[in-house]
Amino acid sequence: MDLAREGDLREKIKRNVGLGTDAASSEHASKHVACQLVRGIRYMHQRRVIHRDLKAENILVSSSRPAPGDIRCTLYEVKITDFGLSTWLDIVGELLTPCGTPNYLAPEIMKDNYDERIDFWSFGVVLYMMLCGDFPFDQYHHPSDVERILHQSIKKSESWQQVSEVGKDFVCGLLVFDPDQRLAHGSCLRHPWLTGMALEE
Repeated sequence: MDLAREGDLREKIKRNVGLGTDAASSEHASKHVACQLVRGIRYMHQRRVIHRDLKAENILVSSSRPAPGDIRCTLYEVKITDFGLSTWLDIVGELLTPCGTPNYLAPEIMKDNYDERIDFWSFGVVLYMMLCGDFPFDQYHHPSDVERILHQSIKKSESWQQVSEVGKDFVCGLLVFDPDQRLAHGSCLRHPWLTGMALEE
């Protein structure tokens, strides 16, 4: 395993209240990380692995560099880590055991079954944090509380108001309660918010 010398993504988010010093820099830096995370999640899922505990603390920063061009921000190269709760997606294609970290759990995780789409919900939580510096819903402390978010909407913080409309659409597409309607690998990479970044990389 490569050494990640720059800590985890949560530390970067805390330092700046998001990934940048203003809305434009946070959004640009977040796109760069988001592209990497989509590809990392796709790599796992193609191999029938579900992470089940994707969170900012489990995304390590291996290196950083200044962004080229006019936007002044730092671009982070990241790696997904801590596969302690990961599992193989079984032949039935669904799982029954609730697990993960509160505040990142998909709402379906406390129901009878779930599948790899829970990782995209967690990705949406991480992305909101990168953009806004906070969780998208009121915090809870026990997995059994996760269904409370079904009665909430995404926090409309001042930072959220400054996110571009296409950026909001991307985040909201990940934080969809119905997993059948949630963005996944292909739809993420084809989304207008990421298409330019995907081509650049």
